[in-house]
Amino acid sequence: MLSKTLRAAVVAIAGLLSAGAATAATMPIIGGLTTVDVTLDLGPIIATPAGVASASGSVFSFPITGGGVDMSNNASIEHDGSFVTLSFGADFVTVGNFVIDTASGGLNGVANGTGIQTGTSQAQLFTFGSTTAAGTQLLISPTLNTALGATFGTAALEQVFGTDNVTGAEFGLANTAPQVVPLPAAGWLLLAGVGGLAALKRKRRPSAA
Repeated sequence: MLSKTLRAAVVAIAGLLSAGAATAATMPIIGGLTTVDVTLDLGPIIATPAGVASASGSVFSFPITGGGVDMSNNASIEHDGSFVTLSFGADFVTVGNFVIDTASGGLNGVANGTGIQTGTSQAQLFTFGSTTAAGTQLLISPTLNTALGATFGTAALEQVFGTDNVTGAEFGLANTAPQVVPLPAAGWLLLAGVGGLAALKRKRRPSAA
């Protein structure tokens, strides 16, 4: 007979497997990294990583902190604590807490600075363009275009980009590599381990005289 501890573990794992089936096998994302190679000529606008983000040359790196992937390969990939500040003189806008949402085809995040304050509310900052071996295009969304205009002024955008409307302009090329754990499979591995412990316990039990 299984001990009380082993019986409790089996019950818990059975619940885990049941929950995995009930959520259509949504697999949690537990880590990984997203990189963005900034291809847009920002001119005098300075891009600086903040929080847990980092940069090497034109390539910015954002640790993946969570999210999930469902059976239709729709993913929500979170990058909590990663920010990029765009500054021009005394004006700035900081975007961050990025979430890649493949279902809506965009990258969402917060945007706060001298010309915009979304607080903790998410807005679509980039839409996805075409994908090549170099990565997926990140195109400036209407929301981010408005934020840039409100922060730096349309005259500054004209000076830097030759236009005061940069909606649809390629900001960079993104590559993401999330680490995914399929919960149902993990549950079966745990169950196998519990079964092995039970068998080992039976083997070590002394036989009756």
